[in-house]
Amino acid sequence: MYDYDGNLTVRIDETSVGKYICRASVKGFREISASAQVLMKGPPRIQNNQAIVYGRVGSNAELMCDAFAIPPPTTILWSSYGFSLPLKSEHYRLDERPRRDGFQSKLIIRPVTEKDFGDYNCTVQNSHGVDSYVITLKEERKLTNL
Repeated sequence: MYDYDGNLTVRIDETSVGKYICRASVKGFREISASAQVLMKGPPRIQNNQAIVYGRVGSNAELMCDAFAIPPPTTILWSSYGFSLPLKSEHYRLDERPRRDGFQSKLIIRPVTEKDFGDYNCTVQNSHGVDSYVITLKEERKLTNL
Protein backbone atom coordinates (compact mmCIF):
# COMPACT_ATOMS: atom_id res chain seq x y z
CA MET A 1 0.00 0.00 0.00
CA TYR A 2 1.39 3.42 -0.95
CA ASP A 3 0.84 6.55 1.14
CA TYR A 4 0.53 10.13 -0.14
CA ASP A 5 4.32 10.60 -0.17
CA GLY A 6 4.86 7.57 -2.41
CA ASN A 7 6.18 5.35 0.39
CA LEU A 8 5.39 1.67 0.15
CA THR A 9 4.08 -0.01 3.30
CA VAL A 10 4.35 -3.80 3.45
CA ARG A 11 2.81 -6.11 6.05
CA ILE A 12 5.59 -8.49 7.02
CA ASP A 13 4.98 -12.23 7.14
CA GLU A 14 6.71 -15.28 5.63
CA THR A 15 5.40 -14.42 2.16
CA SER A 16 6.72 -10.84 2.12
CA VAL A 17 10.28 -11.55 3.28
CA GLY A 18 12.88 -11.14 0.55
CA LYS A 19 14.61 -8.67 -1.70
CA TYR A 20 12.70 -5.75 -3.20
CA ILE A 21 13.90 -3.67 -6.14
CA CYS A 22 12.67 -0.15 -6.86
CA ARG A 23 13.17 1.12 -10.40
CA ALA A 24 12.58 4.68 -11.54
CA SER A 25 12.56 5.83 -15.13
CA VAL A 26 11.88 9.14 -16.78
CA LYS A 27 11.89 9.59 -20.53
CA GLY A 28 15.23 10.95 -21.68
CA PHE A 29 17.12 9.75 -18.58
CA ARG A 30 18.81 6.52 -17.66
CA GLU A 31 16.78 4.18 -15.45
CA ILE A 32 17.97 3.96 -11.86
CA SER A 33 17.28 1.28 -9.31
CA ALA A 34 17.89 0.43 -5.68
CA SER A 35 17.23 -2.68 -3.66
CA ALA A 36 16.17 -3.38 -0.09
CA GLN A 37 16.18 -6.59 1.89
CA VAL A 38 13.18 -7.31 4.12
CA LEU A 39 13.90 -9.66 7.03
CA MET A 40 11.53 -10.88 9.72
CA LYS A 41 12.23 -11.30 13.42
CA GLY A 42 11.89 -14.82 14.72
CA PRO A 43 13.63 -17.72 16.42
CA PRO A 44 17.05 -18.74 15.11
CA ARG A 45 17.36 -21.40 12.42
CA ILE A 46 20.61 -23.30 12.10
CA GLN A 47 21.33 -23.72 8.40
CA ASN A 48 24.09 -26.31 8.43
CA ASN A 49 24.30 -28.82 5.64
CA GLN A 50 27.18 -30.85 7.05
CA ALA A 51 26.15 -33.24 9.85
CA ILE A 52 29.39 -35.24 9.67
CA VAL A 53 32.92 -33.86 9.71
CA TYR A 54 35.93 -36.13 9.23
CA GLY A 55 39.23 -35.61 11.02
CA ARG A 56 42.46 -37.37 11.88
CA VAL A 57 44.28 -37.70 15.18
CA GLY A 58 46.98 -35.02 15.32
CA SER A 59 45.35 -32.67 12.81
CA ASN A 60 42.90 -29.82 13.38
CA ALA A 61 39.14 -30.15 12.86
CA GLU A 62 36.61 -27.37 12.19
CA LEU A 63 32.90 -27.70 12.99
CA MET A 64 30.63 -24.99 11.61
CA CYS A 65 27.39 -23.69 13.11
CA ASP A 66 25.70 -21.26 10.71
CA ALA A 67 22.58 -19.62 12.13
CA PHE A 68 19.99 -17.31 10.58
CA ALA A 69 18.74 -15.16 13.46
CA ILE A 70 16.88 -11.84 13.53
CA PRO A 71 17.55 -10.43 16.11
CA PRO A 72 21.10 -11.77 16.48
CA PRO A 73 21.71 -14.62 18.92
CA THR A 74 22.17 -13.75 22.58
CA THR A 75 23.67 -17.16 23.32
CA ILE A 76 25.72 -19.66 21.30
CA LEU A 77 26.72 -22.80 23.17
CA TRP A 78 28.89 -25.71 22.07
CA SER A 79 28.64 -28.94 24.03
CA SER A 80 29.60 -32.58 23.75
CA TYR A 81 27.89 -35.46 25.56
CA GLY A 82 25.83 -32.94 27.55
CA PHE A 83 28.80 -30.93 28.86
CA SER A 84 29.72 -27.39 27.80
CA LEU A 85 33.11 -27.22 26.13
CA PRO A 86 35.93 -25.20 27.72
CA LEU A 87 36.21 -22.76 24.82
CA LYS A 88 39.09 -20.76 26.27
CA SER A 89 41.53 -23.63 26.28
CA GLU A 90 44.53 -24.72 24.25
CA HIS A 91 42.46 -27.54 22.76
CA TYR A 92 39.27 -25.72 21.71
CA ARG A 93 38.97 -22.36 20.02
CA LEU A 94 36.00 -20.42 18.62
CA ASP A 95 35.95 -18.27 15.52
CA GLU A 96 32.72 -16.27 15.60
CA ARG A 97 31.47 -13.91 12.90
CA PRO A 98 28.29 -11.87 13.18
CA ARG A 99 26.39 -11.30 9.95
CA ARG A 100 23.53 -8.97 9.03
CA ASP A 101 21.12 -11.90 9.10
CA GLY A 102 22.63 -14.07 11.80
CA PHE A 103 25.83 -15.52 13.11
CA GLN A 104 28.50 -18.02 12.18
CA SER A 105 30.38 -19.92 14.87
CA LYS A 106 33.24 -22.27 14.06
CA LEU A 107 34.56 -24.67 16.70
CA ILE A 108 38.22 -25.47 16.06
CA ILE A 109 39.67 -28.55 17.76
CA ARG A 110 43.45 -28.58 17.77
CA PRO A 111 44.90 -31.11 17.63
CA VAL A 112 42.29 -33.86 17.43
CA THR A 113 42.73 -36.73 19.89
CA GLU A 114 40.94 -40.10 20.04
CA LYS A 115 38.60 -38.71 22.74
CA ASP A 116 37.39 -35.92 20.40
CA PHE A 117 35.49 -38.20 18.01
CA GLY A 118 31.76 -38.08 18.67
CA ASP A 119 28.79 -35.72 18.71
CA TYR A 120 28.96 -31.93 19.18
CA ASN A 121 25.89 -29.83 19.77
CA CYS A 122 25.60 -26.21 18.69
CA THR A 123 22.72 -24.37 20.40
CA VAL A 124 21.71 -20.87 19.33
CA GLN A 125 19.24 -18.67 21.21
CA ASN A 126 17.75 -15.23 20.69
CA SER A 127 14.80 -13.41 22.28
CA HIS A 128 12.34 -15.32 20.03
CA GLY A 129 13.50 -18.89 20.60
CA VAL A 130 16.22 -21.51 20.32
CA ASP A 131 17.57 -24.03 17.78
CA SER A 132 20.14 -26.83 18.06
CA TYR A 133 22.15 -28.89 15.62
CA VAL A 134 24.34 -31.97 16.15
CA ILE A 135 27.57 -32.40 14.20
CA THR A 136 29.44 -35.70 14.43
CA LEU A 137 33.24 -35.71 14.24
CA LYS A 138 34.29 -39.06 12.76
CA GLU A 139 37.73 -40.47 12.27
CA GLU A 140 38.97 -40.33 8.71
CA ARG A 141 40.24 -43.79 7.83
CA LYS A 142 43.37 -44.19 5.74
CA LEU A 143 42.95 -46.24 2.59
CA THR A 144 45.28 -49.22 2.49
CA ASN A 145 46.52 -50.93 -0.65
CA LEU A 146 45.61 -54.60 -0.85
